[in-house]
Amino acid sequence: MAVVEKLFRAGLALVILCFYTVQAIKDVNIKELNCDYNSERVNNVTCKILETGVRRHMDFSVTLLKDVVDVIAHVEIIKNDGGRLIPLVNITDDFCKFMAGSSSSFYLDLLMKMLRDQSNINHACPYKGYLYATGINPDPQLIPSGIPVGEYIFNIRLYEYKPENFLGKIKAVVDFL
Repeated sequence: MAVVEKLFRAGLALVILCFYTVQAIKDVNIKELNCDYNSERVNNVTCKILETGVRRHMDFSVTLLKDVVDVIAHVEIIKNDGGRLIPLVNITDDFCKFMAGSSSSFYLDLLMKMLRDQSNINHACPYKGYLYATGINPDPQLIPSGIPVGEYIFNIRLYEYKPENFLGKIKAVVDFL
């Protein structure tokens, strides 16, 4: 068999394998949700998973003890492949600039699509007082094609100005089905 034919067959086998192992995400199951926060900066924190019918969603609320004018978001996405943790995304971006329309982070854009209609965090800084996001369930249609099914860990840390000014952290474990 010629080398070209062998390469063609190997390539075809790889395409078929990818087609059957990378499926379109049909549903998202929220398995775990944990929040941590700086009690000197926020209080009255709600961070929970609620079930409505067959779907689970996340509810968050917090009261800021003083106005927050410059929010930095650190986003990590990790794939859990049978206990082997594979880091996929590790970015830090200026959340305030993003909300003002001057950031180009794909991951913050995806987050904003989930928050836009179900929160009061959908405007530019500053943030003050009571903040909420209710009924948050990642829409499978928003998830980019080609993402493998399986368990993912999402870590979102929020700071004011710099990491030393920790505001809070959200960790969610979800299954893409």
